[in-house]
Amino acid sequence: MYLMNPVVTTVKVKLLPSVEQRKILLQTMQQFNECCNYISKDCFYNSWYSRKKLHEQVYYDARNTFPELTSQMVIRAIGKVLDAYKTNPDELSQFNFYGAMVYDPRIATFQGLDSVKLTTTQGRLHVALDIPDNIKETLRNQKRAGEFDLLYNKSTDTFYIAFAVEHPSVEQLQVSGVLGIDVGIISIAYDSNGKKYSGAKINNLRKRYQKLRSKLQSKKTYSARKLIKKIGSREAKMCTDINHCISKEIVNTALRHSLAIALEDLTGMSKNREKKSKTANKAQRKRLGTWGFYQLRQFIEYKATKLGNPVVLVNPKYTSQTCSKCGHVSKENRKNQWKFVCKQCGFAANADYNASLVIQERGYSQLAVRDTTFLEITSPFLKTIS
Repeated sequence: MYLMNPVVTTVKVKLLPSVEQRKILLQTMQQFNECCNYISKDCFYNSWYSRKKLHEQVYYDARNTFPELTSQMVIRAIGKVLDAYKTNPDELSQFNFYGAMVYDPRIATFQGLDSVKLTTTQGRLHVALDIPDNIKETLRNQKRAGEFDLLYNKSTDTFYIAFAVEHPSVEQLQVSGVLGIDVGIISIAYDSNGKKYSGAKINNLRKRYQKLRSKLQSKKTYSARKLIKKIGSREAKMCTDINHCISKEIVNTALRHSLAIALEDLTGMSKNREKKSKTANKAQRKRLGTWGFYQLRQFIEYKATKLGNPVVLVNPKYTSQTCSKCGHVSKENRKNQWKFVCKQCGFAANADYNASLVIQERGYSQLAVRDTTFLEITSPFLKTIS
């Protein structure tokens, strides 16, 4: 047994500014993001991607151009620009006037859990926080990260702050097996115990939203665009809620049966899957590309890790084409989106269920490498699928 890595989660808290404070916060965010755009051009066209180099070249110029911003605000703007180019250095990054503004302890301080002091273009503002009692109880016992983002939702005219919270390390639980989880088009998730987490209800709702969105887009009016944003926000909240419910059920199942959780490492694969999936029709590919699979993985990881339940990420290559019984890999094994029939041994099963069994086996192998106690318990059951 060993201590698991601390879990870091993001907490989003609503601000309650006065009318005057709201104007000042908007003005500050606009100035900050204008500064980011100003710095971004120099950074991109001169390839100044080193923090030290960019600071030397643009800091004093940006301070003179945007005198209402403090020195630390300009430093945070430089940091935001560099973070953007870390993910996409080949395209000029442009920032929305009301995009997130980064704060750190030099320009923001929490006043307990009731308010926060923020540096703005008009000096320091003491802004009230709206934190539910259950979240307050959690925050009192956890360590907050130094930086946080000031966010603005234009459609609801609401300000938030989002900050990372580090949960203490816990001892890994003793597990005697692995629960493989496959995510897919027809079912949001399918586990190796045969449990299906259906997406029928949510997919029907999303189809209805898509039809409504198409009608509104054809109108091309301001009110139509506003309603489209509102629908998008409602859909995102719905997706998040479903992912929370499914992740909670998966983690509870794993804990109840003393199982580790194995997931496919789908990082960076969503676009490839949407383009290359030949078995899915256009509507299915769209659902695959838009559903928050990475969010679901994050929810499962932090919920499980907080409780000491290990989570392993396995190679997703050919999980849908590999037979869970004999290990034979072939495109022809996959009859259609629902059915799997092995050409070599004749094993037949639901395609998602078969994939979850393959993920389970890969999870066994991976967990056995890092945990010798687990290897001793499960070695008689390990197969050759890799």
